[in-house]
Amino acid sequence: MTNIPFQNQEPDDAIARLRRSFDDGLAGHAIATHEGRIVACNPEFARIIGADSVEAAMQANLHELEPRPGAFRLLLARLSDSPLIPLEELELIRRDGTPARVLARVAATLDGSGRVTEVRVYLVDITKRFRDEQNIRVCAERLQLVETATQDVLWDWEVARARITWSDATARRLRYTPEEVRSGIDWHTGRIHPDDRERVLRGVQRAMFGIASTWSDEYRLLRGDGSYAAVLDRAHIVRNDRGEAVRVVGSILDMTELRAAEESHRFLARASAALETALDVQATALTLAHVVVPQLGEFCLVDLV
Repeated sequence: MTNIPFQNQEPDDAIARLRRSFDDGLAGHAIATHEGRIVACNPEFARIIGADSVEAAMQANLHELEPRPGAFRLLLARLSDSPLIPLEELELIRRDGTPARVLARVAATLDGSGRVTEVRVYLVDITKRFRDEQNIRVCAERLQLVETATQDVLWDWEVARARITWSDATARRLRYTPEEVRSGIDWHTGRIHPDDRERVLRGVQRAMFGIASTWSDEYRLLRGDGSYAAVLDRAHIVRNDRGEAVRVVGSILDMTELRAAEESHRFLARASAALETALDVQATALTLAHVVVPQLGEFCLVDLV
């Protein structure tokens, strides 16, 4: 069978094909006069501008879609200088008054004097994406404010990539330089105190392979200056439709000062109790020696004069 080249087909067939392509396009297409009157458009363009149908859209004018009065005239002036605006993010107002965000490509036909006689508009609706990005920015800003207020270390673990994203407070709170903080999961697990590591990792594994949505534990975490911080690590486990853990987000609270204060209070309580029960100086000295080891030192020598 012989293939018939497209250019050799009947003109009516070619026009019909172009019309179907125009109508079925994923982008909104419209042709307007230099005054902004829409003379042709496809269904997607009608939807983007908030018209109920193509016929209703063709009753509209590009001036009606202006976010600010005079925006269309400004566009015509730009097209007079250059008859093609390749791709630009624009705001427009739908016919019901709600705002929309679009990626626009605009072309014009000029007459011999350089005057715009026809405008062709191609729109891709990015309103939802724009709103999602705004929400993400708001959430990120709110999270940053929370981080600043609490001074917690926030982290986000992508399980499939074994990658952790740390908040800006991580280096400051854990006494590292920003360059020392790594995204690999081993960077974190390798800094858990050896005596705590197996217990912590076993608990994380149980939580991830179980059905729990939360996990928490207290352990010692190596800081950049070589000391260990007592931390409370809490996390929320995000699962897919099959119940598999795909993401874990959490926060690390430095409990070092709190734990030190609690231990000091316990030490004072033990010392007070020991003094109250002691009967003589020698017994009191012996009792205090036992109380201060190992709280204040590895050994205690009492010299009674």
